[in-house]
This record gives sequence, C-alpha cells and structure tokens, in this order.
Amino acid sequence: MVNDQDGVSSQSCIIRNNLSMDINFGTGVTSDSNQIVADPTLFYVDPEAYDLQLLEGSPAVDVANEDLAPAIDHDGIQRPKGVSIDVGAYEKLVPLTDTDGDGLPDDWELSTIRNLEQGPTDDKEGDRHSNLLEFVLGSDPTVVDSEDFVDAYIEQLGTHRLLTISYRRSLVQTHRSLILEFSSDLVNWHSDPEDGSMTKVIGTPVNNGDETETVQLLYRTPLSNQDKIFARLRVE
Repeated sequence: MVNDQDGVSSQSCIIRNNLSMDINFGTGVTSDSNQIVADPTLFYVDPEAYDLQLLEGSPAVDVANEDLAPAIDHDGIQRPKGVSIDVGAYEKLVPLTDTDGDGLPDDWELSTIRNLEQGPTDDKEGDRHSNLLEFVLGSDPTVVDSEDFVDAYIEQLGTHRLLTISYRRSLVQTHRSLILEFSSDLVNWHSDPEDGSMTKVIGTPVNNGDETETVQLLYRTPLSNQDKIFARLRVE
C-alpha cells in the first residue's frame, strides 16, 4: 500500500490473507494473516507452470483469518475445507478417504446418502443417475433430478452442421475423470486424442456457483460427413 496520488495517507485499511513475494505497506495500513512466499515450491503445486493450487502441507493451509473472508475461493470452491480457510486465492481440497473402497469418498456419502452402505452403481431415488455419476457431476444422490446433466444439440456454422455437447462436472472431486467418447456403431468408442483433433472446447467453462462447472465442446467433424454419430460420458 502506498499513499494516494494526492498525497493523503491510507487510513483504517486492513490487508488480510494474501500470499505475495513481497508486500510493502504504507502508513495507516494493518497487516493481518499475510505470508511472504520466499520459496514458491513450498506453497504451490507447480509455480513454474503457474499452478498456484496449494500443496499438501503448505504453510498457507488452515491459517487464514476468517473475518470477512470470501465464502468461496477463486475457483468457486466453498470455504473452508479444513479446520479453517487457507491464505491466498485457492482453498486446499481435503484428501479423500474411502474406507469401504467403493470409489465414493466417505465424507460425500455421509453428507448426502447418510451411510456407507450404498455402492457406486446404486440409484436409490431412481432418476437413472448412479451414485458415482452423481458424485462426479456434483449433484445430490438423494434428490430426483428433473433433467439430464448432458445436453447435445446441432449448431449451424456456415455451411456445416456440427454436434455440440455440454455437461456439468464437479469442481471438488479430482480423483475421477469424465471422458467424452464417440462411436458410429455403439460398439467401438473413441475419446479425443491429446492433440484435440476430435473436439474443441467452446469458450471457458462456466462456474455454476455450486462447486460445479459446465463445459461445452464442439465435435469437429461435420454431421454431413458421416451417417450417424453417438456420444457418451464415461467415468474413469
């Protein structure tokens, strides 16, 4: 913080819960729960690649002042996830515990289903969405969903008719992936190569404000160039 351009010093200002390589406070400024990042490798997952998610055991975890702190982090994740909120823009996700080995985290099962007795393929509310799918999509397995979480429609771009697919996914869970696959015969399925030659992400994923985001993709091959095409989302 520095003096205002008209020379008037800052007054009654609090700088709180920041991570910085250097912080220079002017007069009239109170510093609270800020940390100097002398060695970024002790704080962040991959600072050289600008991945500023917090490491397990980072000095910034669970030590922020919760007074007037944002309820969500930069990615829309609700805070706190641990005993307190974390210093900086990102909240560290708590490692998942799965004591019954069914692929569903215990805390998610207990907070939604209220027990550990159901498995990943169960669908107690009968809405055609298994518990595993509900977990990966970030939905509630005890509520009947009135609509599907995957939408497919045709978009006209110039002279071409292209298949566009959008789907929702959880921002909280990180140990499962949603794989979009395509087939012309419902027997042989193919996912997008690493070079992205099959699909194209449209814009930036939309944060839904409930710890989920919606992703929209375009299937690059025009529908006029093929007899039929099927698409599916597979949990991996």
